[in-house]
Amino acid sequence: MTLLFGIILAALVFAALLWSIYRAALTSGTLRWNATALALSTIGLMLSATYSWPLLAWPCAILCIATGGYELLKAPLGSKIFPLIQIALGIFAVFVLIDIAP
Repeated sequence: MTLLFGIILAALVFAALLWSIYRAALTSGTLRWNATALALSTIGLMLSATYSWPLLAWPCAILCIATGGYELLKAPLGSKIFPLIQIALGIFAVFVLIDIAP
């Protein structure tokens, strides 16, 4: 059951990442930069979780929360779940980083 939960969680994060890349390709101006930053911060969080780099995780988590919040406000009504997933990923990373801090 734990493995299935991990697979579902990874699929949700990957889908949200692909959605951010899609939004970066189709939008323009501030929305494009925001979607690009959201995609890069999501990749940075996944990279920092893989290699246990807390110095990379802090800025990526904060950037993921901030850009996800902006995208949540500006996204079309049908696609607000993906920024919520990325905001939840950033909040989860912050709680994990606070827990492992000495």
